Amino acid sequence: MDSKKELNSLLFRQRENGIFHKAYEEELQFYKLVQKGDIDAITSYSVLYLPGDLKNYGKLSKDPLRNLTYHFVVLAAMLTRFCIEGGMDYEVAYNLSDLYIQTVDGCSSIKEIQDLHQKMILDYTTRMHLLFRENQYPKAIVLCLDYIGTHLHEKITVKELALYVKKNASYLSKLFKSETGSTISDYITNAKIQASKDRLLFTDQSFSSIASDFAFASQSHFTKVFHKLTGLTPLQYRNIYFRKQISPKPAKL
Repeated sequence: MDSKKELNSLLFRQRENGIFHKAYEEELQFYKLVQKGDIDAITSYSVLYLPGDLKNYGKLSKDPLRNLTYHFVVLAAMLTRFCIEGGMDYEVAYNLSDLYIQTVDGCSSIKEIQDLHQKMILDYTTRMHLLFRENQYPKAIVLCLDYIGTHLHEKITVKELALYVKKNASYLSKLFKSETGSTISDYITNAKIQASKDRLLFTDQSFSSIASDFAFASQSHFTKVFHKLTGLTPLQYRNIYFRKQISPKPAKL
């Protein structure tokens, strides 16, 4: 096979037909969400729902069922590696991958593979979520962290958290500080800023929209807090780090 000739021909046909792979930044964001164990975000993520035609996923086989199977295997391999990097025991990660690949090998319909696809993603995400939470903090703190993680788009108060975990607000504040080393308010702010970093790196969403999504009082307030915690404005952060850590510089000729 003349790979150069075949590749150029394939690229031409795809451009002519308007077929393009999913953006690399979007794909990376998805794997990072799994790695973080962000169940809420993954549940609403479009990649969770695998389309049957895979128009923008690349054609690995002319046979639709086999094409879907190949993509499933690639996904299993990627999830395994990202979760190992995130702290999952490598034997657990690899054996889990083997089990899912063995299962997909026996699937005889697109619907079966689509259902298994969702199950595998949620399985890895849930395991990473539990890895970060279980046996690390008292139950009240775990509940607080989970609540904060799933309500970053809202204003969260200590009183609200105390009611949620059924603890006295003053007691909860002291317990949270002693267990995490951070005040509840500081932890919430840091979590919002960390989440906003992903938006800055992996989307072209406006700063005002990001500020609104994470319930900051205004874009200027978001910029002020972001600068205080990172030493950079959102614009500076996006300009400096966009794809920097995921795209190596081309080699000099």
